Amino acid sequence: MFLGAYQNVKANREQINKINMFPVPDQDTGNNLEQTLRGIYEAIYKQKFITTKKLNEAILNGALHSASGNVGIIYTGFLSGFFLAFDKEQWDMYDLVKAFQNGAKQARSSIQNPKQGTILDVIDATCNISSLSKMDGNINELLLAIIQNAKQALSDTRDKMEIYKQASIVDAGGYGFLLTLEGFKRGLKQANGFEEMPTDTNRGKRRMFIQILKNRFEVVALLKEMLFSKSKMIDRLGKWGDSLDIVEANGMMKIHIHTDEPDEVNSLIKTSGTVISMKTQDMTKEVEKNNEEEGSIGIVVDSGADISDEIAKENSIEIVEFNVTLERHGKKIGFKNASSIYRMMRETRAQKEQLIVKTSQPAPAKFFSAYRKQLHHFHSIICITFSSALSGSYNSALQAKHMLLPDERKRVFVFDSLCASGAQALFALKTQELIQRGYTTDKIIKELDILTKRNRIFGIPEDGSWLEAGGRITHFQASILACLKKVGIRPILGIKNSRLGLVGFRFVFERISQALYFEFLHKIRRIEKRKDTVQVYITYSEIKDEANELKKLIEEKGYRVRSVAENSPVVGAHVGPGVLFCSIIC
Repeated sequence: MFLGAYQNVKANREQINKINMFPVPDQDTGNNLEQTLRGIYEAIYKQKFITTKKLNEAILNGALHSASGNVGIIYTGFLSGFFLAFDKEQWDMYDLVKAFQNGAKQARSSIQNPKQGTILDVIDATCNISSLSKMDGNINELLLAIIQNAKQALSDTRDKMEIYKQASIVDAGGYGFLLTLEGFKRGLKQANGFEEMPTDTNRGKRRMFIQILKNRFEVVALLKEMLFSKSKMIDRLGKWGDSLDIVEANGMMKIHIHTDEPDEVNSLIKTSGTVISMKTQDMTKEVEKNNEEEGSIGIVVDSGADISDEIAKENSIEIVEFNVTLERHGKKIGFKNASSIYRMMRETRAQKEQLIVKTSQPAPAKFFSAYRKQLHHFHSIICITFSSALSGSYNSALQAKHMLLPDERKRVFVFDSLCASGAQALFALKTQELIQRGYTTDKIIKELDILTKRNRIFGIPEDGSWLEAGGRITHFQASILACLKKVGIRPILGIKNSRLGLVGFRFVFERISQALYFEFLHKIRRIEKRKDTVQVYITYSEIKDEANELKKLIEEKGYRVRSVAENSPVVGAHVGPGVLFCSIIC
C-alpha cells in the first residue's frame, strides 16, 4: 500500500505543485509529499520484517526523518495515529476504519489553528464509512468507498477558501492525500510487482515568482531525547511565527514553523533536545520548479569521517569505505566492525602475538561509484576527504572525478578537509546546513576553507603503542606517552599542521572524560565567539560510557554536541581501543 502511495504521488507530483496556493504559494507541496513518501519507500522497499510492529516503526521513522513542509508534517501526524490500530499480526476492515479515525485525530492535533478547506477535511472524510457489513470483508471495496468520500471532500475545498474560489482549484495537500489513497488501492493490486520508478522527465518549467509573506523563513527540525512536552514546545515556539506543526512519535518530535526570527527559533529548538536534523529556508527568494536547476547538492565522504550509517542516511551522505585488512599468523582474518578489531587487538596482546593491521585509501573506482549514485539524485556533489597529509584518499577522489563524463565532472567538487574523524564529520554536517540554507557550491567551499582554520580535534589514547604500530607516531613518541602515563600525566593528541601529534597535557583525573572536558574548556576559550556557533563531535573506541559522560559535561555548559560516534574501522585500526576524541568547529 505504501509503495503504491509513493509511486502514485511521484507520478503526479507536478500536478500537485501547480495548484499549491495555501498556506504559502511556493508550488512545492508535491515535492514535499513525495519527499516524505520517499523516506518511507527507502525504509521498506525490498526489506523483510518479522512483525507488523517492526514494519510500522520503519514506515513511521522513514516519514519522520524525511517529512518536509506542512503537508509532510500533517501526513506524518496522520501515520502516527493510523498505526495505533495495527498492534496485532492480523487485521480486518474494522481495524482499517479505526486506523483512519485515529489518523484523522492525530493529523488534526499536529496542527495549530487548523483551517477549513485543507487536507484535514479530506483526511476527516475517510472516517465517514457506513454499511461495513455489506462489504463482506472486502478491503478493496472499503478502500473504494474511502476514496469516493475523499474525492467529494476534496471537491468541497474549492468552496471553503476564497483563494481557491478565485483560482477555481482544490487544496493541493488534499489532492496529494487522495493520491496516496488511490496508491493504497493500486499497491494491493500490484502486490510484489514493484520496481523503482524512472526519474520523472515530464516535470515542465515552473514560472518564476516572488513571494511576499508575513513570515519569510521555514524551519523544519527533528528532535530526539526531548526536554519538553509537545504542549510546552507549542508555548515556546508559538509566539515566533505561524504554520506551527508538531508531530511526536517513536521517541522523536518533528517540528515545522514559518517565522521571521529563524535564529531565535533555531536556538529554542537546539535547547529543547538532541537535534537529528534541522533545515531553514528563505521562502521569499525567486524559485524555479526544477530541483536539479535549483542547484541541489549531494555530499560524499570517506569512512575516515566516523559518520554513522544513521547520520549518513538522515543527511543523504554517501560514504566511501577505506580498505582495512587484518593478518594473524600470516593469514588474513575477517572482522565485522571496529569493536571486533579492538577485541582482537587485546586478545593478541594478551597472548603476546602479533596482529598486523593494514589500511589503504579507497580506490578511485569506489569514489566513482559514489559520485554516479549521488549525481542520480543531485545536481552537484561536494566530496570531503580525510586529510591529504594523513592519507591518499584525497588523490583517489580527484582521480575518480576525472573518470566521469565532462558534464558530470564539472558538477563534482573535491575538498581536502586537512583533518580527520569527528572534525571531518562536522565539515560534512556543516555542508548539509549550508545546503539547506541555499548556499551555492562555490560559497560552501569558501566557508569550508574558513573552517579549516577554525576547527580543533584532540583526544586521549589508552596506549601509544597502537598508534606506533599503525605508523601514526614514532617509537620515540610512543615511549614518551608511556612515560607520561606512569607519572600521572595525560597526553593530549590532536591534528597539528595537518598531522597527528602531541598538542597538550593534562594531569591525571579519575576519568578520561574529565581530563578531556578541561582540555575542551581550555581550547574553547581561545576560539569561542558565541555558544550557538560552536559544534562538537565526540568519537570513541570501546569506552562509550566515557564518551557519553563527556557529552553530558559539554552540553551542561551550553554547547551543541552533534553526535557521539564509534570510530570507524579505519580510524580504530590505528588509534586502538580505549581512545576518546573531541572535535570542534566554530
